[in-house]
Amino acid sequence: MGRYSALIMLTTLFAASVLLRDPQISIKEIKAGTGAPAVAKDRVVVQYTGKLNDGKVFDSSVKSAPLVVTLGAKEVIAGFDQGLNGMKLGGKRTITIPPELGYGAQALDGIPANSTLNFDVEILAIERPADKPKITLKVLAKGTGEPGKPGEEIFVHYRVTFVNDVLIQDSKESKKPLNIIVGQEKFIPGFIEGLKDIRLGEKRSIYIPSALAYGARERGPIPPNSPLKFEIERVVKP
Repeated sequence: MGRYSALIMLTTLFAASVLLRDPQISIKEIKAGTGAPAVAKDRVVVQYTGKLNDGKVFDSSVKSAPLVVTLGAKEVIAGFDQGLNGMKLGGKRTITIPPELGYGAQALDGIPANSTLNFDVEILAIERPADKPKITLKVLAKGTGEPGKPGEEIFVHYRVTFVNDVLIQDSKESKKPLNIIVGQEKFIPGFIEGLKDIRLGEKRSIYIPSALAYGARERGPIPPNSPLKFEIERVVKP
């Protein structure tokens, strides 16, 4: 089923049944994670697999883009939002959601009416409104010579993935490196910053938060507000 299918997106059809009792989710903590817990208005990037009580998988992000959720914004079913609240970076949980906090009496493709839902989730990234976005850069292999000068053309192979390492594009597959004019700002801000002063033969990994990638725009297979990971290598002109 698709990434932004009705399996995760918010539905209001269960609202009437919520009034009948006080349903609660159940959480099994698998891994605590590190750093400050995620709270309302934080944007979390989630790897998830959803299962029915019989173990049947009805949706998963493992081989696609992870899910991006703003906590408390009613972007997802209530039980899923509640289960993510308080998680830390790298944290893992199993969230069991009763029908009243899931899809209630509504039957969806792969989900019978009145189903209890079980989600295995992992927090891959947390973006907080107060944080100033910045890239994380690591030099994997040193290069030689001088960095490119403004106006100079350089060539770069790149591999870009989602933060769950699912591949988006790899220039080496097409054997066509990207040609870049140093100083021109025609690419996403985080990529431009990550290229700064790169030398011939140098390899880098770059983590780019969503604000320095495509932001709220959808770009091909990249959903809105997605952070990205790049591996780049400056090469000779083909």
